[in-house]
Formats: sequence, C-alpha cells, structure tokens
Amino acid sequence: MSLSTGFRSRDLSSEKENPCLSSAMGDYLSIKIPWKCWFGNELFNLTFPSNWDVKNISMNDAKPISDEEIRTKILNPSSSQRLKELVKGKSKPVIVIDDLHRPTESYRIVPIILKEMTDAGIETEQIDILVSLGAHRPMSREDLEKKIGNDVVNTLKVYNHNPYENLKLIGKSSLGGSLYLNRFLVESDMKIIIGSVIPHPYAGFGGGAKLILPGLAGIDTIEQNHKLAYAGKSGTIGIVEGNERRDEMENTAKMVGIDFSVNTVSNSKGQTAGIFAGRLTESYCEAVKYAQKVYATNVPYNLDVGVFNAFPKDNGVVQSFSALNVWSTHNENKQVVKPGGTIVICSSSPDGVGYHGLTDKGMRLHMRRDKHGSFKHIFSNRKIIFFSPTLIRKDIQDFLPETTLLCRKWSLVVEELKKTYHTKIEVGVFPSGPLQIDKHVF
Repeated sequence: MSLSTGFRSRDLSSEKENPCLSSAMGDYLSIKIPWKCWFGNELFNLTFPSNWDVKNISMNDAKPISDEEIRTKILNPSSSQRLKELVKGKSKPVIVIDDLHRPTESYRIVPIILKEMTDAGIETEQIDILVSLGAHRPMSREDLEKKIGNDVVNTLKVYNHNPYENLKLIGKSSLGGSLYLNRFLVESDMKIIIGSVIPHPYAGFGGGAKLILPGLAGIDTIEQNHKLAYAGKSGTIGIVEGNERRDEMENTAKMVGIDFSVNTVSNSKGQTAGIFAGRLTESYCEAVKYAQKVYATNVPYNLDVGVFNAFPKDNGVVQSFSALNVWSTHNENKQVVKPGGTIVICSSSPDGVGYHGLTDKGMRLHMRRDKHGSFKHIFSNRKIIFFSPTLIRKDIQDFLPETTLLCRKWSLVVEELKKTYHTKIEVGVFPSGPLQIDKHVF
C-alpha cells in the first residue's frame, strides 16, 4: 500500500534558519514571527519605532529532520521491538493522534506506521484512527486532511473522541479519581499513540500519556485531572519528574496498555525537529530531554513590554494563552514583564474563539485567566493587549479582564504603547511562546 504524506504547507519562508528575523526599515525595526499554524503557516511582520530597545528572544531551536530520518527512527525504535513484529496477530489495532491544537506532523508519520502494520499482515479495514480531543471540538474532514493526509483519510476510519459518550470505567487513577476512557481505545488489542512533546503548564510537557488522560477521557475524569491545576496546586511547566499531575497520566496510560509510542519535538516553525519511538515511558523521556534543550530560552526579566506570540497554538483564543508558557516560573524575582508593564498576546485565531467543553463560559471549570492558577500571577498588576486581526472584543471578554484592549491592527498596538510609554522602552518579543521555556527552570 502506498500512501502519500498529504498536507505539506509547513515551510514558513525561504529563510534557511530562524524565521523570526529582525531588520531595520528607516524609522522602524521589523521582526517577523510565525503565524497561522495549520491555516497557512505564514510570517507576520511586527514593526516597532527604531528608538525602542526591542529584543527578539528566540529559543535554542533546531533544524527540521527529513522524511527518511523519521522513517529510520520509527523502523528502529530505541526501546522496543520493531512495530511490524509487535502488531503481528492483532485484530483491533488503533492509532491515536492529536488535533490541530498541536503541531505534530502526523501526515509524515501515519503512512510509515500503516506500512509497518500492513507488512505484518494487518488489513487496513482492521485499523482505526482515534483523535485524542479531550474536550476540544471534533475535527472536520478538512482538518483531518491537513493532519494525516488525503490518502489516509480516504483509506481508514477516523473517530473523534467524545468525552460524554462511548466510555468505559477502567478503575481509579493514582490520585483517586474514576477513570472513564474511550471504549474504542480500551477494547483495542494494539494501541499506538503519536503526539508532540510541547510545554504544558501543569503536565510539564504534552504528548505521550497525555493523549490518554485527558485526551481520551470522559468529561468527569478530565475535570478531576484539571481541577487542582486550575487552582495552581499541582504541576510545573517543563518538569515531568516528581510532577504528580504527569504521574497520574503516566499511570493511567500504563493501566490501559500502550504498545507503541511516537513522540515528536518541534522547532520554532512547527516542523519536526526530533522523533522518538518505542515503549511509552522510555521514548517519552528521551523526547523530553531533547525538548528541554530545543525549547530552552534565555529569558530577560523586568521588561517594560512583553510580546508573546501564540504560534504554533494560535488557531483560537482558548489555546492562545499558551503563548505565556515562556513565563515558566512563579518566582517573584523572575518576572518577564515588570509590575505595571504591558503584556501583548498575538494570535492569528483563524478558528475564532475556539472551543473547550470544560473551560468555555457556562462550562464547569470556566474562569477568567486572571483568576486561573497558571496565569493570575502573570496578569496581576499589568496591562493586557490582545492582538488578532480576526477577532472582536466579545470573543475575548469571557477569558480576560474587562480592561483588556483588543487590537485588530498591529499599528494600533504600537500606538497604544506610545500612549503609555513616552520615552525609550525595553520590549521583548517571544516568537514561539507556547514552545519556549525559561532555561532557568531546569
């Protein structure tokens, strides 16, 4: 079976390295940031007065790897038998993928997985794909064509996870909560997961076991998993060892039994910069070590203005607060933006507000982000500007303080900053905020 890799619009520019370039244009300084992950993958130009002290604060970053390197890594896992051997004799295999809120280039990975399975004698009719959504919206056919490619969509049955139905109780979590998981996952006899290891405010990093809990859990189980973290009582960004929230996810995945795990690390363009395949825990730990190096950022403190771009999680308001992942510490002496300063969140938001069945207004864990345990220390005593060409004020008012300013043009952001700062100011631009981690955390 030959399957094409489908969607390929991940090259943000013809530049060889970092897309976040700085240049001077007369009285203005220009910085290009990545923009519209999965919805165009472009560059957006931010301009600043040339007399401002503007720093382009990028992560360590890494070059993208080739299709052949991806294939080699999957066919030669470091911590398990080859997938072709593991899948022999199975009758109900399932491949778990994440959605467009993550930069995982599954269209480059799934065809390799499928060939391994069919080479082992598994018929394509036996194989299902299960989308790990948690409480996110279902993926449309257009979404799936981007994520896994046209040929795969036309070959396999794809199921969107539903956190309200088709669930099975498998026991209690390590923290005592009832574990309701997707029935198709639980009843499968071969479970393969594919995800991105990207920073997460309480899980340390996403990917791996997080595709199971909360990704394929029932809404009550997702609520139990999120509740303490929303109060700021558990979990640390960039840290998995000793992280009780991460431990709960790992233990749950072990209970359900994951047979093969593929973990990717992204670069600042959202491209695959590393891939680690094999057993659940071993492959994930390898990916985390690499991710900590790639995402590490030399963060300055006490800036007047911080500009936090939400790429590659910039497709809607709900996910855009991940732009603040780079503000990785609660240490009062390590505040990225000084008290009284200004936070600017940039999001292309082609999907509008977005959707979250647990945290949207009217849902059981809804709260404004300035009340949220992961963000309230950041938003306290600072001005907030939200920049997005696609949104209106009502789109952000459920999530941010009433004093938040929405700007649909970048020039309006600059004009607003000029009103506040009448002298030279220090501005830091974080072009890939959701991926960046303050190196001082480690």
